[in-house]
Amino acid sequence: MNKPLLMECHVVAHVFGQAVAVSPKKPAFPGAPWRLPVMLFAVFFGTTTTLCAQAQPDIPALIQICSGCHGSTGVSATQEIPSLAGQNETYLLKRLIALKTQQTPSEVMKAMTHAVSDEDLKLLARFFARQPYVRNLQSIDMEKSARGRKVYGRVCNLCHIEEGRATVYPEYPLLAGQSLNYMLNELDHMLSRKRGVEILKIGTLASVPREDVEDAIHFFASQQVSPEQIKNNVNEPSRASRRYRKID
Repeated sequence: MNKPLLMECHVVAHVFGQAVAVSPKKPAFPGAPWRLPVMLFAVFFGTTTTLCAQAQPDIPALIQICSGCHGSTGVSATQEIPSLAGQNETYLLKRLIALKTQQTPSEVMKAMTHAVSDEDLKLLARFFARQPYVRNLQSIDMEKSARGRKVYGRVCNLCHIEEGRATVYPEYPLLAGQSLNYMLNELDHMLSRKRGVEILKIGTLASVPREDVEDAIHFFASQQVSPEQIKNNVNEPSRASRRYRKID
């Protein structure tokens, strides 16, 4: 919310409150003790309403910025673009800020976020985190997925628990059913140090053969959410306050 506008709302409300508090025994306008507060209300009500309305963020307009690529509810239609619906709120906000500041380089996202305030980025992260966790069906190499399950059990499940449907920390992304090509592209960025520098520092990816990581990505992409899970989760907000986020 715009702080100057919010302050003006508070000032107007304070002035009106002080006027109402004028004692009838000492009216500001003789013969009409309530005329002053009524006049102040009439003068300031329109201004207050306008200011406070302007202070409210335009959620649909914010969502419209993202919907062209990520869908209006955060479900991407292509394998090159990540789905955001139901993702960890903390992770989403961290990535949005990194993209805006170009700590995570992306010309497309730089253009999309450069004029968006950090407060609005928080609103976007909260909106998409509260959408039902839905992922589109996609073509997966099941042999790689089978090998990737073993890699997952050996390496990935320390952070991405329950087959990618939950995380140990909210700063980590949920990977189950995520867009395959997007994850493969992110792997290239990580290994080229355009992304995931923190991960490389602790040696998680650097210590695992690339083919094993690719197999693990196919495994995560194969973890589709069942129709029953979608049905049961469709009206439930994400529990972003939990230590980790789990697909219900």
